[in-house]
Amino acid sequence: MIQKVLTDVLLKYGQAQRDGDLVRLSRDVEVNIFVNVGDQTLNINRIDSVERMSEILVFTTQRHERYIVSHEDVRAVHIKAPGAKTGY
Repeated sequence: MIQKVLTDVLLKYGQAQRDGDLVRLSRDVEVNIFVNVGDQTLNINRIDSVERMSEILVFTTQRHERYIVSHEDVRAVHIKAPGAKTGY
């Protein structure tokens, strides 16, 4: 996913704030990132911030885990709005 597209999505739908190359997400919104790893997909849950670099992205979770991935490996973003309930 192109860096600008990812940033725009997070700012618009993830209630995020940009601070230079760092995008901080609101704790009120649950953001999960789906990353291509070979022939499988890795789901990175509860993203707290994204550090944007020229070739890579550093996702930090609310558990302070860090995942370093290339831009082209990001496949999708799941955003759960505040107050949203599981199920239908």
